[in-house]
Amino acid sequence: MKTFLEDIANKISTTLDFYKEHWIRYLFILLLLFSCCLALIISTNKYVPFNNIIQINNIYNNNVLIEQQLYIYGLSINIWLSFITIISILIGGFFGIFQYDKNRKQRQQEKGAEIAKLFSEKLLLKCEIVSQVIKFSNLYDFLKVDSIDFFNFKNFDINELRYIYSNDDFPTEYKQKYKKANLNNIYYYLLECRNNPHIKKYSLDEIPNYNIKQINKIFETNTASFLPHLFSELISETLNELEYVCMNISSQAAGSKFIYQSLHQSFIRTIRILAADISCLNKGKYSDKFYTNIIYVYNSWGNLYKKDLEKEEKKRKKANKILNPKIKKI
Repeated sequence: MKTFLEDIANKISTTLDFYKEHWIRYLFILLLLFSCCLALIISTNKYVPFNNIIQINNIYNNNVLIEQQLYIYGLSINIWLSFITIISILIGGFFGIFQYDKNRKQRQQEKGAEIAKLFSEKLLLKCEIVSQVIKFSNLYDFLKVDSIDFFNFKNFDINELRYIYSNDDFPTEYKQKYKKANLNNIYYYLLECRNNPHIKKYSLDEIPNYNIKQINKIFETNTASFLPHLFSELISETLNELEYVCMNISSQAAGSKFIYQSLHQSFIRTIRILAADISCLNKGKYSDKFYTNIIYVYNSWGNLYKKDLEKEEKKRKKANKILNPKIKKI
């Protein structure tokens, strides 16, 4: 019995939380209900001043009683029945919308869990390796990853890239740096370090050139067996898989808030690293752009991330006031 009552209480709590979340929608429906009832009263013109709560009015024709009408609070029984019908329809609509949203959220949550699993299995590792390779190379400092405000990226096109770095030649310089960065060797070296933690550690200038035999040996391990042999291909694969994930998020097939908490840090960090690559592909395009779903989710999650930072800052200031109260001088 106790479990049954707890189950009912949980369902009522869930329903009330849903109505709180969508209170504007239901306020609109209630106003619509009030307007319909008011219009019904005015159009029928059947309101009768009353002395009693319930009264019967007789209708005569040539002194002959032809009809008796029941009035409650001055309104005929027909109008009350119309009210009950309207209210019943709206209540049914309330629960219909509630059930629809509940099922939709459940589907989004299931899809979100599926995407989170996909992300955690292989894509997360790919994002991590891409970030590590760029960070180990000279490109990291050139991109000013630690100093540029990457939330200024909105359109991810070549003109925006020039504007953010205040350099019209930045795309050309980036491509030249990219070619000279020897990213494949850095990629092989970092994979080798993953396979063998005891390998000799090299600085950037000391990394050796790998021959085909050494490269094949690296990719024979379980850690790297599913990875492409070229770093440029790894970037393409990573972006394409992220685009697929983001397509499900932007189309609302998967709920964004279900995925945001667990994946936003890795996603935002990866897109910051690859922002120049995406922008160079979109050469002044305002339509028919590459990775539109990635761009959409990055902007959306970027706004959420900034709000989280603001909330965190407010909490920090509040905690400082409590821990370090001002002492009044006497």
